[in-house]
Amino acid sequence: MLKNRFRKYLPVVVDIETGGFDPEVNAILEIAITLIEEKENKFHTW
Repeated sequence: MLKNRFRKYLPVVVDIETGGFDPEVNAILEIAITLIEEKENKFHTW
């Protein structure tokens, strides 16, 4: 089960869109987070 693999940690996917590669010049444009859940031995996101 997913909860046994990650113990107390919550599995998430984080996507960060930036305006470039230099953090001193280019801004973060968008941040998206998706939670992962296991139901009936299949992974679902919400």
